[in-house]
Amino acid sequence: MSSWSIKESYLNYLTMPITRGEVIVSDGVTIADKKKGPFEFTVDAGESKIESESKGVFALDGTIVIHGHKKGDKWELDQNISDVKIAVDGTSGEIIADYSSVKYPNPNDEAPYTADDEVIANVTWDAAPSLAAGDVDLSGAKVTLTQKGASELFGGFYEVGQEMAPVGVKASLEEKCTTPEPTSTTSSPEPTSTTSSPEPTSTTSSPEPTSTTSSPEPTSTPNSSSSSVKGSSDTDGGLKGMLDKLKEMLDKLFGNNGVIAALGLGAAIAIIAGIANHINMTMHR
Repeated sequence: MSSWSIKESYLNYLTMPITRGEVIVSDGVTIADKKKGPFEFTVDAGESKIESESKGVFALDGTIVIHGHKKGDKWELDQNISDVKIAVDGTSGEIIADYSSVKYPNPNDEAPYTADDEVIANVTWDAAPSLAAGDVDLSGAKVTLTQKGASELFGGFYEVGQEMAPVGVKASLEEKCTTPEPTSTTSSPEPTSTTSSPEPTSTTSSPEPTSTTSSPEPTSTPNSSSSSVKGSSDTDGGLKGMLDKLKEMLDKLFGNNGVIAALGLGAAIAIIAGIANHINMTMHR
């Protein structure tokens, strides 16, 4: 809960016959006495934030509408205050609010001043309040208007530094233990590529010779030359002729079968056959 009367003399002024004003509250704020206040705001725990034991922001629920000096169907004094926050930082603080306010008096019918999260007043505590867990009472803080608060919210009705009603905040703070969330989740590393049994870029097998070694073949078949051996049919004919000539020669050397008679016909034939065989072997070498 937070309480603030804005300024008792100001609220009293709104109820005077010359002003014929009104104060309308809604959305979580109440007023105990419309002539002097205070306004009592509900603290919005979800929007409030405590940063340390000496620094935090209390967000307050509620909307306040102030009217005065009605002319026809239009209010010449017309203020709307909402989304009020009380910021604490050691012995210093601020009152922050959204507002819409028409300048009074407004002879030129100027557009209303509007602002979002504007600092309308400075706050001072005699001693730095403790925002530790537990019950907190920030009562009795001195409040003075900022330039925006004086010239826009109150339309120049008050000067900068004008002291306003004290503000106070009472709340119960709870210490919340939260499990820290890691900035990144650690898990089993995943390879960027799958590792498997290495595969060779080429298959190794039993080496194959680039050329087969075999019995050398001549690049060309030798032609019969003048000194080459003749075919077998020619050899048979030549052998027969040589045997005939041999027989004739033996007849001349040994005469009229004298050798044959002396050696015997079988021995003579054997000699002739041996000579013939020798000649035949010689010719085929």
